[in-house]
Amino acid sequence: MKPFDRLPLLGAAALVFPLLAFAPLAEAHPLAAHTGAMQAFLHPFGGVDHLLAMVLIGLWAGQSAAGARWQAPVAFLLGLAAGAVLAVRGFALPGGEAAIALSLLLLGPLAARAAGLPAALTLACGALAGLVHGQAHGLELGVAGQVLPAFLLGSLLLHALGFALARQVERRGATRALRVALNASALAGAWLLAAG
Repeated sequence: MKPFDRLPLLGAAALVFPLLAFAPLAEAHPLAAHTGAMQAFLHPFGGVDHLLAMVLIGLWAGQSAAGARWQAPVAFLLGLAAGAVLAVRGFALPGGEAAIALSLLLLGPLAARAAGLPAALTLACGALAGLVHGQAHGLELGVAGQVLPAFLLGSLLLHALGFALARQVERRGATRALRVALNASALAGAWLLAAG
């Protein structure tokens, strides 16, 4: 038995919910003014929209077929890096927060169907979602140079958390409940679109 197999489902969920407690709901990006590698690493944990997107990508990977589990996280991280670099270079994508909300509206339902999605769709959606989130991070942090790897590592950690949670849920036979929750996560995107 692998070590994570021993962790009960509630224990896995307990890893996610404390992170949400630190993500203020009133302001999506309260950590906008920091610099340095540690702050860049922690930044993905500081806004509920980014936190949810990172975990959803991990859940998507966990719902994917074994050979395709790398696709959504790698595409998202590449898009994230590209979006951050473009923002630092002064290129602004249209839509900003609305594009982030739209990504949240779509990521959960797509993750719920991950096993049946074509690779091209997974890669394109992951990269586009990463691009808009990277743009926001880049504008907030001025992510460049030495701090970009720290920023990507923090994001990767949240992907890994979502992935581990999805695999644990599958081992417990609760995949249907996870898919319902993933579809329901679209409500966060709808709420952000309405609030924006």
